[in-house]
Amino acid sequence: MQRDRDFGSYQDLEARYEARPGYWVTPQGDWGDGRIDLIEIPTTNEAFDNVVACWTPNKPLPSGQAAEFRYRITAVSTTWHLHSYAQAQQSFNGSDVEDGVTDGNGTKRFIVDFAGGDLAYYQSEPDRVELVATTTSGSIVSKILTFNSPLKGVRVIIDATLPDGQSAELRIFLKSRKRTLSETWTATWSVPAGDSLVQPPKK
Repeated sequence: MQRDRDFGSYQDLEARYEARPGYWVTPQGDWGDGRIDLIEIPTTNEAFDNVVACWTPNKPLPSGQAAEFRYRITAVSTTWHLHSYAQAQQSFNGSDVEDGVTDGNGTKRFIVDFAGGDLAYYQSEPDRVELVATTTSGSIVSKILTFNSPLKGVRVIIDATLPDGQSAELRIFLKSRKRTLSETWTATWSVPAGDSLVQPPKK
């Protein structure tokens, strides 16, 4: 979904990314169990559309038989009306490996700003907001949640560590007790083999 509408973020007079609509796909009928896969294809040229999403049924479709999937596509210029949760406004991260360590792990800091939904209501009761962060590999070594007054939202800071030569998916969202307050922000990162090790100084 295209959220950033500031030309200054893209500086592209030809593609005009800041003006492009987003397309929201709503399934119609029963698709059965499955998942949405995000596929990122390596490319060396910005002309190639290398990030795509697809629906993958849990049970493979029978060979030689017809299958029907109905859906509705809606073109939108903003995503605020699509759900009532707080949305991720912007995110930042440090270099792939920060402060090299000698135990075969790489570390990285992620910063995410959430705003909207009911977060403004919790400005006076910050203790009621809980940060939930998970990773598929490695570990999360520190979590910081602080209110972002200019956005009337929340800033989340996560430090994650990952074994040398592995990749992981990081997921972050906010909740209050059993009530979900935000959408889920997801990112992947990796530490190439050997990159996390501190090299001895040359003599």
